[in-house]
Amino acid sequence: MNVDKTGSRVQQMFGEIAPRYDFMNHFLSGGVDYYWRWRTVRKVAPIGPAPILDVCTGTGDLALSYLKKAGGKTQVVGADFTHEMLQLALKKNTSSHLTFLEADTQELPFADNQFQIVSVAFGLRNVADTRRGLKEMIRVCQPGGQVAVLEFSMPTNPLFRSCYQFYFRHILPKMGQLLARNRQ
Repeated sequence: MNVDKTGSRVQQMFGEIAPRYDFMNHFLSGGVDYYWRWRTVRKVAPIGPAPILDVCTGTGDLALSYLKKAGGKTQVVGADFTHEMLQLALKKNTSSHLTFLEADTQELPFADNQFQIVSVAFGLRNVADTRRGLKEMIRVCQPGGQVAVLEFSMPTNPLFRSCYQFYFRHILPKMGQLLARNRQ
């Protein structure tokens, strides 16, 4: 299946599925997405008070995980270009140390070298120009900082690989379309 990754199409798609996004994410991953975020914030942990940026933040789950890990001592910013997703993220937020804003990962509205960590979870694949998005993430990351990309990858174990391929080629697309009520 060829997916339209133009900015307007991605915004429209995520705007349409926003109310069901968290449920779909948790259900389709079998709840493993919680563990993946937990592990990410421990492997790429905040050090010191410099701010953290989570791009393609969606409903803010990884940004919230970083906020919790930082113990409220660091400013965390969640950026996404889909208004409907950010509205859901805002509802989850109870901290003055976490802000959400509309921004395109390909044109981040921040100065160079501003963040100790720049993260993205399951969003880079939806950026129209992945290379440009990564360059922007690196640009706003401080020297010696860390860029964290949490994304699906092919398992190396042959048994897991064949199960993974079957699930991602045959089951996940059908379940996703059914739950999202969206063909993309």
